[in-house]
Amino acid sequence: MKFKNILFTLLVALVAVLGVTVNAESTAPGSYTVRFRDLHRLSGGDYFPGMNYHFYYKVNSDGKVIYCMQRKNDVVDGTETYYLSEELDAKYAYVMENGYPNKSLTGNNDEDYYITGLAIWYLINPSDSIFANFDIANGTYRGQSNTAVQWINKLVSGAASYSYTDPTLKLSAESNTLHLTEDGKYYRSDAITISASGTTGYYSIKPSNAPKGTTIVNKDGSEFTKGLTFYVQVPVASINKLSTEFSVVVSGSGTINKAYLYTPTHSRFQTTATIYPETKYVNDSVKLNIEKISKVVISKQDATTGEELPGAKLTVKDENGNVVDSWTSTEESHVIEGLKPGKYTLTEVLAPEGYELSKEAITFTVNEDGTVDGDIIMYNKPETVEVPSTGTFKTITTSLIGLLIIGLGSALIYRNYKKNNGEI
Repeated sequence: MKFKNILFTLLVALVAVLGVTVNAESTAPGSYTVRFRDLHRLSGGDYFPGMNYHFYYKVNSDGKVIYCMQRKNDVVDGTETYYLSEELDAKYAYVMENGYPNKSLTGNNDEDYYITGLAIWYLINPSDSIFANFDIANGTYRGQSNTAVQWINKLVSGAASYSYTDPTLKLSAESNTLHLTEDGKYYRSDAITISASGTTGYYSIKPSNAPKGTTIVNKDGSEFTKGLTFYVQVPVASINKLSTEFSVVVSGSGTINKAYLYTPTHSRFQTTATIYPETKYVNDSVKLNIEKISKVVISKQDATTGEELPGAKLTVKDENGNVVDSWTSTEESHVIEGLKPGKYTLTEVLAPEGYELSKEAITFTVNEDGTVDGDIIMYNKPETVEVPSTGTFKTITTSLIGLLIIGLGSALIYRNYKKNNGEI
């Protein structure tokens, strides 16, 4: 027996060494003591007419009600130490949890103990000779309806489909992405709902690896205190990069009453069983994210007036030379959304009509938080017309006057010629 107990302990240790997380705490002790003086005898004839079988009401030295699992072995005759051997099938736990002492069946403690004990024996061996006069399914003893047998039937029938069920917690989010509140001060999630089964008490809801100032709130942003639906809120000032991921974890616990077999130091005595609560800790998490969209504003302006200049064809490339946007300027600044952090270059492909082509290449950087340092403005100068110099202008003027004089003189000579009949 001691070997089995040592083996049980080694298995638990092995689980720990292998790194497997055990989210359960059993209250079952490694051993307990049974003393004959703490037992008292029950007579089957008191509950089943003509039945000549005696039953011992058993408790351990802690006062815990226990049940015999080997009816043909001896009852302890002094003081006996019992050692934890194994976890029993859930059907035994069902009978003990729904029988005495957890529930009153007939109102008589001794009779309720006897009924519960018989139900356990029936599960162990329904063909045992002790049940020769029982018709469990029909609730009769020696052909007569019997309340005690009917209770046995209820217990064994319920045990047939019973199984240990771990408590569960589940988080469900309508969306994993947080959105800006109307006042622009926070990012807030959509509703996150807790689904639970078999848990008891309160739940713990905590952010994990979340930005500073992250809180659990109600829909209106007020502090969350209880309920199954909550929201997560993050201050805008805490977000310093375009993409932020974190989790919210809900934790809780539930109790399962499990049946355990205890074996005596001396094998001639009966093995015993009882139930002890096992607390299981459960949790679930949901991943949330905040996607901050970068906005880059690019202005194309007249160098002389500072006004927006339409008609220029512009291109922005990333640091690998890939074109990320190209457009023709209008009377409003151009906005590029969703650029990833990195360096970009703005160039002009075609100048507006009446303006010189800008040969400037403007490099700007989108920071991790989506911001851009400084304004991005590209200027264009109007085209200029060449005007002749002053010296050249004077030369041209003098030449024109000379030609004019020659022309006038020729006209006068010709007129006099005509007047004198062509004679000079």
